[in-house]
Amino acid sequence: MIHRRAMALPALIAVFALVIVHAEAAQQYKTRHVIIAVMDGVRWTESFGDPTHSLIPHLYNDLRPQGTLFTHFYNRGVTVTQPGHSTILTGTWQPAPNGGPRMNRPTLFEYYRDQFGGPPQRGWIVFGPDALHLKTFSSFPGYGADLGPSYIFGSPGAAVDDTTAEGDAGALAKVLDAERTDKPVILIVDFAYSDYAGHTAATIDGYKDAVKSCDETMMKLWEGVQANPDLRDCTTVFFTNDHGRHTNDWRAHGGDNCDGCQHIMLLALGPDIKRDTVVDGEALQIDMAPTAGELLGLQTPLAMGRVLTECLTDNLGLNQKLALTPRAKQAVEMDALASRDLVRLAADYAVKNLRPDSTPGDLSGKLLAVGMLCAYKEKADQTYLDWARQWIDAHKDAVDPSTQAAVGDVIAQLPEPARTTYLPVAKAYGDKLAVAPVPTDRNAALAMGDFLCRLGQLAPDGPYTKAGQACIDAALALPWPGDAMPVHLTLLGEALAVDPKDADLTKAVTIADYIAVCWLKEAGATWEDPAAAGRYSYGLLLGGAALRNVPAKPSGRNLPPAIEAITDGELNGLFPSQPDASSRRLKVQMAQVLYARGRQGLPFTYDAMRYGVKESGAYADGSVEAQGAFLVGFRPLGWTYGGTNPWAPQTWPRK
Repeated sequence: MIHRRAMALPALIAVFALVIVHAEAAQQYKTRHVIIAVMDGVRWTESFGDPTHSLIPHLYNDLRPQGTLFTHFYNRGVTVTQPGHSTILTGTWQPAPNGGPRMNRPTLFEYYRDQFGGPPQRGWIVFGPDALHLKTFSSFPGYGADLGPSYIFGSPGAAVDDTTAEGDAGALAKVLDAERTDKPVILIVDFAYSDYAGHTAATIDGYKDAVKSCDETMMKLWEGVQANPDLRDCTTVFFTNDHGRHTNDWRAHGGDNCDGCQHIMLLALGPDIKRDTVVDGEALQIDMAPTAGELLGLQTPLAMGRVLTECLTDNLGLNQKLALTPRAKQAVEMDALASRDLVRLAADYAVKNLRPDSTPGDLSGKLLAVGMLCAYKEKADQTYLDWARQWIDAHKDAVDPSTQAAVGDVIAQLPEPARTTYLPVAKAYGDKLAVAPVPTDRNAALAMGDFLCRLGQLAPDGPYTKAGQACIDAALALPWPGDAMPVHLTLLGEALAVDPKDADLTKAVTIADYIAVCWLKEAGATWEDPAAAGRYSYGLLLGGAALRNVPAKPSGRNLPPAIEAITDGELNGLFPSQPDASSRRLKVQMAQVLYARGRQGLPFTYDAMRYGVKESGAYADGSVEAQGAFLVGFRPLGWTYGGTNPWAPQTWPRK
């Protein structure tokens, strides 16, 4: 645990370091502008790794002697366009897929405008692919849109485009125009036609022609810099790739950790860069942001990479990754707090501050009890199981049907042998509730049905499953609960987890999932209410089958049955502002939102809950509802190393 008094010494050290940095700032580099030029999706073997260099004559013959070439430069992360560019801009490995969530660490643009101020024009993004529009700023708390850069994204047929060589020329024209008018400190441009050709060309010659065309474009970029008196002698340009292509298949990339995908180029030129130099030691894509920061006297406190001092004529040591601004200091503290064992901290907080006998025997108490069982399953700490058992003991004599359903559901989820001890209690509840009238409240009916169906799995000879299914069927016919939506989604998810083949239930969960993800601002975000975020996350996890059935590219021809089954009346309720739209269009729109915000964005949404855990271990306000919601809903982002699956549990290497 981080104690504030213990942070006094690091803070003092930071003050001295700040004095040193300001003292050294008088020895500024000549660099005042940094341009990162990306030749999208080109292997090392088609650039500097080709002994003939026939596809990059300008980069090799004209530009290489003027700068430093890194011969072992790698993207060790997700070798796809958006993750590659996001890694370049943040100095951290970024796994978000193309068209997926934003970067989850601050960008060079955000660091610069936070530290030095200035308008959006201090930074510029020029990209041909319109699918990369989420790279303008990060989702990291405290940073974001108000610190983002100016930008332009292309579209097919426009002047800036990723589908033609002319589109690359349009991107170059926009870069040179922005440099003349706005004089940005940091600019990144993606020359994307080489990757497009790699995916679409009939033969490898089409891909190679695109590489050669981009070589000419990059030469024109350098010539444009030299022709501009405001840029000449004060601009450093990094020529690089976002990713390569498969070693044995030039048409594709990503997901197999092959050398072809990971080994890419980096050539640096500028007034502070060594000339005619070759560096054979390994350098990584996460190193670019810290190096750009070093040249600009910019701190990159959350960046994982290092400064590539091998290419510098002088090493002034300006980028010490210090937190110089209030925003940066908060980010560093928040990142440190979020890097702890959050599940254990949150469960320990509940043990110390939320007594089982004082925690209500309602759905919020059930949520916390289930959360403690989740913590027990992950941490194997008997204390968490004991808490859940003590909560059951405190409420097991209740006669209220809603309390019996809540307590019985927790009993059904206990691990053995604890469950055997309490199973007679749960059966006694079940015998009573199986013959009781179905509640007229939708959530109460679902809660009763969830418990009875779960009990039926443990005691299949009893009347429980049939009675539980009747409760759930009756619940689906009742009005939606409105402002109780987070609880409702959890209950629906629990029901689907017990009976995943029920078509009507799957449709209801799909509709609830859609409503829930629409309340997200965008993919990878969290809901405004922290407790609701946990409940929504838990419900979406439990009802995940509804999301997994949504195809990667939803269209009118490949919609899942649950969406096809939605009636016109239900669509009118979901899309009140589009009364004249066709049912087919609305269903496709629904599938697209579920895919983008649900399938692609939810892993990042679950992970973002980490920033709500305070130093004490309390999540949000530390209430029963909030603490339980965190324990059931939080899932650390499954960082992937060289793959494209954001669900895979693997940790990035740190430098």
